[in-house]
Amino acid sequence: MRFTNEINCAGIPTDAFFPEKNSKEIHAQVLYARKVCANCLAKQECLDYALGHSVDGIWGGTTEHERRSLRRKLKITALPVLPPTGAIVTDTVL
Repeated sequence: MRFTNEINCAGIPTDAFFPEKNSKEIHAQVLYARKVCANCLAKQECLDYALGHSVDGIWGGTTEHERRSLRRKLKITALPVLPPTGAIVTDTVL
């Protein structure tokens, strides 16, 4: 996935795109993230990535729930997101 300084989310804290599920402010957080994504040059690329991978948060202006629905409709199976090479996961080095 290509990231540039021209994407709307550059410089915005990442937690803006990962709303707390049980938060009273979740609706406002999702609306804010969608506003950032709305006219972004990378919106489709972000959405394509998120549809192809099991990622949390708002990607391409969509929620996890919306992407699950899109995957079912489009018959897409999401790949798990693996930790970076060399990361230690439960005492196993990948």
